[in-house]
Amino acid sequence: MHLGLQGHVKKPATAVRSHKPHGGRGQRQRQTHEVPPPARALPRTDPRLPHNRYVFHPVWQHCGGIDGFEDRERRFRASEHRCLRALKSRDIVQVLSPVFDRLYVPRNQLVHGGST
Repeated sequence: MHLGLQGHVKKPATAVRSHKPHGGRGQRQRQTHEVPPPARALPRTDPRLPHNRYVFHPVWQHCGGIDGFEDRERRFRASEHRCLRALKSRDIVQVLSPVFDRLYVPRNQLVHGGST
C-alpha cells in the first residue's frame, strides 16, 4: 500500500490467479495478473461554462463594434440550451463543441493580451 494524492491510503489492485501447464509433465504453474479497479463515474456537477456570457465569442464581437452580432443574446440562449440538452443526453460531441468554443475566448485573451 502507498499514499495517494491527498494522503489517502490506496489499496493495491486485486490479483487474479490463473493456472497454465508447465512443461510437458502436466504440472501447473501459478501466475498472478494485476486487475485494475473499476472506473468510477464522474460526479455530477452544475455546469457553469454554458451560463458564462464572458466566454461567448459573439459578445466580444459586439463589444468590439463588429456588425452582425446584434443578436448575441439570442445566440447565447440558443447555445446555452443546446449545450444543456446535450449534457442531459450525454452526447459528447455536442457537449465538447461549445466547451472548446468557449475555452478559445480566454485562450485568445491570455495569448494576445486582452485579459487583466
